[in-house]
Amino acid sequence: MKLDLHTDVCVRKNGVLVHRGPNFIVKAGRERLAALVKQDSSLVPLYMAIGDGSAITTDLTATLAGTEHERVLSTLTRDSNLLTWSAAFGAAIASPVTCREVAIFDAAAAGLLLSRIRPADFVITATDVIDITWDLRFGDP
Repeated sequence: MKLDLHTDVCVRKNGVLVHRGPNFIVKAGRERLAALVKQDSSLVPLYMAIGDGSAITTDLTATLAGTEHERVLSTLTRDSNLLTWSAAFGAAIASPVTCREVAIFDAAAAGLLLSRIRPADFVITATDVIDITWDLRFGDP
């Protein structure tokens, strides 16, 4: 039996979509997701982080490429074969910051990087609210 995994990340700045697309799940992240399929609850909770690095993500990427500006705990919702993690940023970000990367970790500090995206650069100021959702859909979309 083949199990397809579909991923999608949405980044919104003050309610306006600034990035939507698939993301790179690194090797360590795929191993943790396999544990989730086996009903290992250690995958939850997940933390999302915003950084300013611009390096390309590879299968061995283990950290943000640049400075981490904020990391927040995400919330998880489940709907049939869809898992969605959501997080809101803004309160702790020094202004202004150019966001060049968003990553998902399994811990509040350091931890295992599961996934990283490189959205188009956008600037975050002290009054901005950044909302990020990460969807994992098992099977057909």
